[in-house]
Amino acid sequence: MAESKASMEWNGYFTLEIFDKDGNLKSRDRSKNGITTQGLNWILNNALHNSTAAYAVSTWYCALASTNTAFASTMTYAVPSFTEFSLYDEGARPEYVDITASTLGTLIGNSSSKAVFTISATVTTPTIYGAALMNSNAKADTATGAGILFCYSLLSTSRAVIATDVINLTYQVGAS
Repeated sequence: MAESKASMEWNGYFTLEIFDKDGNLKSRDRSKNGITTQGLNWILNNALHNSTAAYAVSTWYCALASTNTAFASTMTYAVPSFTEFSLYDEGARPEYVDITASTLGTLIGNSSSKAVFTISATVTTPTIYGAALMNSNAKADTATGAGILFCYSLLSTSRAVIATDVINLTYQVGAS
């Protein structure tokens, strides 16, 4: 009897919307993300391994990238391979507040409570290249040894921002 292989596919997308100070939409970008090996291990350990407390994450946080770095499954929280964009007014990474899969079907996402980044008034023409989901709110931190970089996406087009622009970041992920 031949052995069959079961598989599960994960599909995640970041949607980045940039608004000017008056609330006018300047650009929108939707990009598929990759889930890191660190993120996949977290999923498996939580779903099937009997050590939920060791892998518990009560809150996830959104981050932006300021370098043109392609996704690699080997990225980790401690070594993300990209430089985090931290020139925004909020004191910490914005929280990822999702709606449960039972509500959305086979998806979870934060479309009802988007992560908001207000570009600092002192910034001169920075560029956003990507987005990520992490389990620490410490802006620009990678020193936390127990941190998890769940996923990352390089945007299809880099986006220049100016002082007082507002970025709304949505993340949705599903499995089939």
